[in-house]
Amino acid sequence: MSLDIHALSVGRLERVIALRGFPGYHDLPPADVARIAARMGERRYKAGAIVQKEGKPLTHFHFVIRGEVEIRRGGRLLRRLGARSIVGGTSALAGDPKGYEIVAVKDTVTLRMAVEDALEVFEEHFEMVQSVVTRISGEILGLRRQLAESGYGFVASTWRPEGAPPAPLDLVGRVAALREALPFAGTRMEALVDLARDVEEVRFEDPIGLWERGHLSDAFYIVRWGAVRGEPEEGAPLRFGPGDVVGSLGTLSRQPRWYRAITEGVFVAIRVERDTLFDVLEDHFSLARAMIRALAGGMLSLMDRNARVADATTTAP
Repeated sequence: MSLDIHALSVGRLERVIALRGFPGYHDLPPADVARIAARMGERRYKAGAIVQKEGKPLTHFHFVIRGEVEIRRGGRLLRRLGARSIVGGTSALAGDPKGYEIVAVKDTVTLRMAVEDALEVFEEHFEMVQSVVTRISGEILGLRRQLAESGYGFVASTWRPEGAPPAPLDLVGRVAALREALPFAGTRMEALVDLARDVEEVRFEDPIGLWERGHLSDAFYIVRWGAVRGEPEEGAPLRFGPGDVVGSLGTLSRQPRWYRAITEGVFVAIRVERDTLFDVLEDHFSLARAMIRALAGGMLSLMDRNARVADATTTAP
């Protein structure tokens, strides 16, 4: 069916009330929400209408006020979303050139915002950056947990100790380690230096539990030496080694730990606290934008992978 869009004339108050029902926006001052709402246009789609065609980058987010849409790519269903969902953000924030198809499966009303306008909102309101990072991290965590039969999408480390553990890092060494572990940081050296000043290098001589299932944690680890064994309730054990970032999704999403984490032997790592990272992101929006792009790209990749797995399961004899 062809595109079917009708611009509506909607009062500013109704638009503000609707917008405050979305994650992150209800915490902003009403005057700020009103200014953001003024950048949006309301659109209506009949059931079956194509909101966005696959094959080109998404240029707008759609805040679903009423109705339901499906996201499809390569003929596969990725997600079905209803009211109070933000549609198109994952592909747009990832800078994905292919985009995906968005189809209204019920009569649907959305508030539409240009991607560049959304990024300006993020820069002006750091609360939105926190909300987006928290929400995408939680979505990725949920997608990974659907992959229990394939190791949750992780590649198990085969690391074995050779030689002696490394000496403690100085500031330059911590910057280099952070840059290697967080590739989205790129050449943003000022931001990396600020983060390197505030992170902590930890060293445990004997095995120790980093966290238990169900616990909340305010930090994640970048492994320099040693290994971490992860014990989920279901599926095979996990194993992380040097260069791996352990526990970042749980920390960023503020969700309970879903596997028990125990070090093996001597363990050396950089410990990054959530609040420390967000303080740096607030001071360096370019780093925050790059991190959101990397998270969105990871989420999109997992959505594609999960759709392929579901398709293979459905068609298996």
